[in-house]
Amino acid sequence: MKKCDIVIPVWDELESTKECIKNLKNNTRYPYRLIVVDNGSLEPTRVYLDGLRKSFPDYLLIRNSANLGFVKAVNQGMVASQNNYICLLNNDAYVRDAWLTSLIETVESGPPNIGIANPTSNIFGKNSPDGERYEFQELDSCRGFCMLIKREVIEKIGLFDEIYGIGYFEEKDFSRRAIEAGYISVRSKGSFVYHKDRLSFDKLKDRDEIFKRNEDIYNKRWGRALSLAFVVEKENDLQKKEGFINKLLDKGHRINIFSVKGEYPRNLKDHIQIRFIPTWNLFFEYNILFKLWEKRHKKKIEIIVTKNENLLKFFNRFKFIHKADVVDRDDAKIANLCKMKLFQT
Repeated sequence: MKKCDIVIPVWDELESTKECIKNLKNNTRYPYRLIVVDNGSLEPTRVYLDGLRKSFPDYLLIRNSANLGFVKAVNQGMVASQNNYICLLNNDAYVRDAWLTSLIETVESGPPNIGIANPTSNIFGKNSPDGERYEFQELDSCRGFCMLIKREVIEKIGLFDEIYGIGYFEEKDFSRRAIEAGYISVRSKGSFVYHKDRLSFDKLKDRDEIFKRNEDIYNKRWGRALSLAFVVEKENDLQKKEGFINKLLDKGHRINIFSVKGEYPRNLKDHIQIRFIPTWNLFFEYNILFKLWEKRHKKKIEIIVTKNENLLKFFNRFKFIHKADVVDRDDAKIANLCKMKLFQT
């Protein structure tokens, strides 16, 4: 019988941990084994974790004398796991009814190269513009708050890279390695887990420095995610471009589609890195220019793509406002521009 090992790293936060375990016990129907990694918690939390043996017959508790960080803790849990699936669950994540059954059904009913999966959450994917024909949405990377991994993925690419120390970017790096090995990461639309978000990291005084250090490690290894804008003036403007856009998504880039109608092209992936940005028909180019100006400080558009010669001239004329490179729809030109900008800081 298939089973899932659920790995929960714990560094105190006793009340949140209790709520996490209570929801896990009440809302999990799929067969599972609980593995808790105690990362140097204080006595009250230690006593509580010991007491879980009464509720979980095959419970495994791994004890660390000090906080070794999220990365080492989940690696310890994955090494100890034995089942077909491993699910990493934060102790500030509260699962909802049938969450794990839905998550695994999404993986098993989808293409065989689904390797990692997230549920939907209150802060992740809930408001994404889904293509309704899919039960899952493809991701650039899975988030670590609740991360289901096929055992075969770990056997093929290994554990989380401990170069990321106490945490940040380790799950993004793991997902990138899995994608390079031929797997895809997805979000299950039918599974929901509420996430309070980073209780343990909020206690770290140097968390900003840790984040920046790990971001630099990741970007030097994989390059930055670029943000591209495709200007869709007519309904068929993206026709025959879907395959190329899908390849950009595979590399982790963000795709912004400026369109009056905002229809989802038939051959385009349902992907979390796609954003449809509605525009007006009247003063079409000026409306886009204003929206580009709005984005210049946050997730700035770096490349604008259009097939219209007049729009090319227009966006080049106002480059001092949007600060992006402007290119026609030639795949090679776009790919070369992305390659050139990938490792720029």
